[in-house]
Formats: sequence, structure tokens, C-alpha cells
Amino acid sequence: MRQGETDGKEDLSTAQKKTETQERFPGEDENAPWPQGLEEQKGQRQEKVGRLSKSLRIRMILREGRKQAGGFMTSYDLLGGEKLSAAFIVSKKHGGAVVRNRIKRRLREAFRSAAKGFKGSAEFVFIPRNWKEGAKIEDLTQEIAKFIADAGLGSN
Repeated sequence: MRQGETDGKEDLSTAQKKTETQERFPGEDENAPWPQGLEEQKGQRQEKVGRLSKSLRIRMILREGRKQAGGFMTSYDLLGGEKLSAAFIVSKKHGGAVVRNRIKRRLREAFRSAAKGFKGSAEFVFIPRNWKEGAKIEDLTQEIAKFIADAGLGSN
């Protein structure tokens, strides 16, 4: 073949590429609008409770803090700090990353609910031990509220 001539194979492959790229992107009518009610909730987030993220601070609380044991978890607390904050340590014995993240989400929600009734500042580290997959959020909230009250923080 001479330069500039094609045998038709290139045209076929470019035609296939065009249809493949067209299939990858949805058309204008395929993008559904937000469901009703979610547009208002989109910008609203629940109030964040303080989270401990510095590993040195968490280690210090584990070393120097007061230990409390409950039915679902062990708690370490240290009075002081900027506000009521918590860290959650979930070991691999509880399962893979998905399971551990689910446990942490449930504990964060329980801590957020329990912390609403207390004033003061303290830092907590929670380590689940006898974790039951069907544990009710109310039971977790009660246990965390008991830990907070036992730490000496007054209620609102």
C-alpha cells in the first residue's frame, strides 16, 4: 500500500472506538435529578464531635488514662483537652477493613449521641472487645454515656 491509503481496517477500529466512548458517557436524559428531599439534606451535616487523630496523643491516653471496661468495649479517658473528643481502635481480629470501618462508624454515631448530654472536656479512646454484629446503637450509646459520666463530666 502507498502512504495515505488504508485497507479499511483502521476505519473499522476508529468506528468501534467512537461507539465505545459514546457508551461510556451517559446521555443528557440518562442523568436523573436528585431524589426529592435529598437536595435540602445535601449541604447539612451532623455536628462533628472531636476526633483524636494524632497517634502520639492516643498512645499517651492509653498509657496514662483511666481504664474502664464495659460489655462491648474498653474505654480509656483522660480529662482535659480542648473539647470532648474520641478515637476508636478496632483490631483485625474483628474482621476485614469493611467490618472494622462499620464498627467505627457505629461507635462514632453512638459517641455523638451520648456526648450531646454532657459538658466539659475529655479525651476518650474506645477499643471494642466483645463485639456483637447485632449490637443495638441504643446499647452502645448507653455504655458510652456511662463511660463519660464515670469520667466525671457533668451533664447539661
